[in-house]
Amino acid sequence: MRRHHAFATAILTVGTGVAGFAAPTSAAPVRVCTGRIAYQSVPVSISVPAGAKCTIESSTITGSITVGRKATLLLSFSNLSGVVSASGHAKVTIANATMNGLSLLQGGGVSVTGTYVYGPATISDNRGGVTLTYDYVMKALTCLRNDPAPTGGTITAGSKLGQCRRL
Repeated sequence: MRRHHAFATAILTVGTGVAGFAAPTSAAPVRVCTGRIAYQSVPVSISVPAGAKCTIESSTITGSITVGRKATLLLSFSNLSGVVSASGHAKVTIANATMNGLSLLQGGGVSVTGTYVYGPATISDNRGGVTLTYDYVMKALTCLRNDPAPTGGTITAGSKLGQCRRL
């Protein structure tokens, strides 16, 4: 077994010129969502383009979800192996979902309910109201400069920072 590992590393070193790293061959596939995805297993990341509305329910996503500017995401009863990230979004609503991280920045409304985040969650600079209820964040939950300040409660987190400290 040990000899096999050394052989594989040697092949990577010769093939790429850098030990342990393979040269990228192409961008990872992404599914674009401008409508509804329900009761599906999606083997790639999902992109919600600028201005679009995407509803995902009762699905398993092997990847992350990226929400574009002025786009809307409604995610419910779904599991992600990656993170949900949005910047400049119109609205993000997440209910009863699991994911590895959450980053919602400089957007409009945010509502996260009954959601389990295995990694950190950052919710900052949003201007459409932020509601967080019955959520579990395994690492840090950080809320900064949201206007108005986040409301809700019954939040369990590794640590609560900024505006989320009182939730």
